[in-house]
Amino acid sequence: MRLVEGLKLPTLDPQPVGDIKRLARVPFSFHEETSSLCAPVDTDKKPFVPESLDAYRTLDAELLAPIIKELKAREKLASIHLTTRRKHLTTRGIRPCIKAALSVPLEGKGGHLMRLAVAREYLAAGYSVEEIVQLFQAQPDYNPEKTRYYVQHAQKNPAKPFKCKTIRELGFCLTGCRRKHGK
Repeated sequence: MRLVEGLKLPTLDPQPVGDIKRLARVPFSFHEETSSLCAPVDTDKKPFVPESLDAYRTLDAELLAPIIKELKAREKLASIHLTTRRKHLTTRGIRPCIKAALSVPLEGKGGHLMRLAVAREYLAAGYSVEEIVQLFQAQPDYNPEKTRYYVQHAQKNPAKPFKCKTIRELGFCLTGCRRKHGK
C-alpha cells in the first residue's frame, strides 16, 4: 500500500498492488489467461490517455528500492523453482499410454476423457498449462482456446491422474503394458 500512497498515479488501481495473481490490472500489461491488453480507463470507462508522462517519470528511488529487491528475490526463487521443475520433468516419466494417446485422434466420450487423463497426468508431472495445450496440436479438432480452457479447468479442479484401470476401460491401454492393471 505504501507504493500507492507514494505515487499518486491516476491510473494505478491500489487493489492488485502486491498481489501477483491480480497483476493484470496494472496498466498496459497483458491478462495472463486471455492475453488481452489491460488499458487504463477513466471514470466514464473510456480509454485514459495521460496528457503528460512526467508524473510517471518522477518515481522516488527510495520508495522503489524495497519493491525492486523483492521482485529480484521472487525472480531468483522462480528461476530456482523452474530449474528444479525442469529436472523433475525430465526424470519423472509420463506413462507410455498417455504419450501414445496423443498420436491418435481423441474423439467421442472416451476421447474427451482421455484428453482429461492426458491433462491430469502432465499437470501432476509439473507441466504448465501452455506446455500441455501444445501437446494437443496434432489433434484434428485442435482449438488452442478451447484446449486451454479445459486444461485450466483441470488445473483449478485438481485430482489424481487417471488409474491404469480407467485408461484400460477407455481403450487406451497399450498391449504389453507392464503395469499392474487396476491395482
